[in-house]
Amino acid sequence: MSKARSGAGNKLEWVVPRPVGISDEAAQRFGRELIREVKQNTRAGLDADGNRFAPYSNSYRNSATFKRAGKGNTVNLRLFGDMQAALVVKNVTDAVVTIGFDSSVEEAKAHGHFTGGGAGGNLPVRQFLGLRDERIEEIAQKYQTLGLTPQQESVTDLVAEEAQQRILDTFFANFTVNLFGDTGQ
Repeated sequence: MSKARSGAGNKLEWVVPRPVGISDEAAQRFGRELIREVKQNTRAGLDADGNRFAPYSNSYRNSATFKRAGKGNTVNLRLFGDMQAALVVKNVTDAVVTIGFDSSVEEAKAHGHFTGGGAGGNLPVRQFLGLRDERIEEIAQKYQTLGLTPQQESVTDLVAEEAQQRILDTFFANFTVNLFGDTGQ
């Protein structure tokens, strides 16, 4: 199991071994994919071990904030989405990829959830930042198998961006026709 570690103050970082033989850009993408996976698990109400988060307290479920946010019973650590949006790849070295937060405010929130702290120390421990070792290895192998040079990665990125743009162009063209009708012009 690979989980984040909390440090002095409200510091919370997740340090993951960098897959061997990949470029810095591929290591960045590896880190971003780990972040996507963490966010996906968190949205599903799962911690770094794949277990369900501790349930919301009755007082929180009955609060005006909870009701205003339209929250359901799945604990997903998401009120406005700011905390999870602040997750970024902080650093890539030859040995590790470090994931953390680009906002000290959001990092403090995350630290409270991760350690069970929070305002008044009243949060249950919800260790969301991390993944099972097997899953990290699967993702790492994907990047090692690609074995692309930095130049090939750049071309691959350009092709992917072009494909995304074509999809968006097609979507908006169809949306406009469906919305406004075919003007034949």
